[in-house]
Amino acid sequence: MRKDVLVYVGLLFAALSLAYYSSLPVDKSSEGRVEWLKIEPSSISQVSYESSGRKVEVSKRSDEFYWVKYQNLVNTIDKKADPEPQEFRASKQVLDVLAFFSPMYATRDLGDGKDLDLANFDLEGAGEATITVQATGDIREFKIGKRSYGSRDIYIHDLKSGHVLLLNGSAFDKIKNARGSLYERRLYELTEAEVSRVVVRSAGKEKALEHSSKNSNGITIWSDSEAPATEKPSYKSFVTKVKKINAQTYASSEQRVRLAQSPIFASLEFFKGDESKVTLKFTKDTQGKETTYWVWSSFLDSFVKVDGSRGEGVEKDIPSIVN
Repeated sequence: MRKDVLVYVGLLFAALSLAYYSSLPVDKSSEGRVEWLKIEPSSISQVSYESSGRKVEVSKRSDEFYWVKYQNLVNTIDKKADPEPQEFRASKQVLDVLAFFSPMYATRDLGDGKDLDLANFDLEGAGEATITVQATGDIREFKIGKRSYGSRDIYIHDLKSGHVLLLNGSAFDKIKNARGSLYERRLYELTEAEVSRVVVRSAGKEKALEHSSKNSNGITIWSDSEAPATEKPSYKSFVTKVKKINAQTYASSEQRVRLAQSPIFASLEFFKGDESKVTLKFTKDTQGKETTYWVWSSFLDSFVKVDGSRGEGVEKDIPSIVN
């Protein structure tokens, strides 16, 4: 074969190869960004936000259990501070917040803050806010500045390095607005398929609602432990009602003391296999103008106020379940 033909064949092969590799999907998640730091999420013990108007602390209690203290220092309505921090369990969204730091990317590194007019980025003066990340062997503080025009990016001042960065502000927004974005409302996280048994206790009586036998169609049914092959639709209906109950508010410190002394009208213990996973204790508070219903959840490690009609519905169903 002639040499000039071989050259053309080689060039054609190179062009086709380039076109093929150019057509492959590209991970653009970090394209054009700078990896600024990397903190292992499991090593983070606390992330906090503080400004002249609000203080938020997200603290680790155990693996995947994070507790939030949220307090408005200047209320937007009457300009007064909240009397005490609101406390609640963080939802699973907190894991996304922690993952933001592993690694944390900067859209732009604007350089050392000493060489910049920080006021241009709202990084000094009135309205200053700070995010602090406490991890094993490391503490990082970031001053929070203004948002970049037309984007979700914000300017921050990394106090450890001194640099001013532009980065995605979604994670910082979730910490600042934790009362809305990180508020865990579920009483428990088990799905119906994961529950093998619910033991209901009330007024000295106990009933085990079994969820392990299957019907002729291979579907797991709810039944009595004494007659596991006989389906009990009322049990399924009861457990479904309980699953729909969500936390409205968490008890304050004063309410926790009072509710701890209140009589429990029903206790529900949920099992996964042979392992007890979560307990719910239902009570009601008759102080005040109207009766309110509360549930202590071991998943939330707190008393929480629930919808009155749903709480009353459980109270009315309990006698028919345990008798």
